[in-house]
Amino acid sequence: MFSAWRACAARQLERRMQAEQQQKVMRAQVAGKARLLHQMTLLLEERLHSNRQDVTISIEMISGAGDSALFKRMLVELDVAYLRTDDMLNLLELKSVKPALYNLTRKDKDGVLYYDGADRIVFPYSFAQTVDGLSTVIMSSPDVDYTTVKVEDLKGTLKIKYQVKYQLSKTENVSFRVHGTAKKWREKHRLVFLWQCYTEGLGEFEGFHSNETTWMATRPLVEKTKEQRPKL
Repeated sequence: MFSAWRACAARQLERRMQAEQQQKVMRAQVAGKARLLHQMTLLLEERLHSNRQDVTISIEMISGAGDSALFKRMLVELDVAYLRTDDMLNLLELKSVKPALYNLTRKDKDGVLYYDGADRIVFPYSFAQTVDGLSTVIMSSPDVDYTTVKVEDLKGTLKIKYQVKYQLSKTENVSFRVHGTAKKWREKHRLVFLWQCYTEGLGEFEGFHSNETTWMATRPLVEKTKEQRPKL
């Protein structure tokens, strides 16, 4: 009887641990996605290099009516960018970081100011768990309850338009309009996500914009112990 109870308890504990691990992955990637998708790097340079996080006041989803041509162009650009995935990754020197911690470097090329960053994250979870968690967060609208999302119901592309409002200081707020597209490709030994984000400043920041493309490749990492941990 004790052996049966112990086996049952072990299975229940494993299921609980798996659920908690997946939630941790999802929460970390929510923070990371928000950080990446909402940055107006040309305007918020000082805050990118400080410990202070700007406070998100609200995120309001907007109908994409009238934006079909823009979204179509952005998805085509993602397809083109996907063909450069290996070339991009081979050029990078990836350093391990904690989840949701992104270090951006200011660069200037041909008169264009931009920020560039590359990070490597090793998760102590199974590859399947990490794939499900990333798919749920990246391929879902930011305003959904992620606990209700079924991975099998997710599509291979995502198009979103929303307005985000930030609190920069006690007396200063700023709003941006964001067009975002995301797409995923399941390859034999890895899962590749790409997203593109076009951000427009509103109000006093009208006329400013940023255009961002992000590559994310996830694959199992085989260590000497034969354990498989997903590598991002």
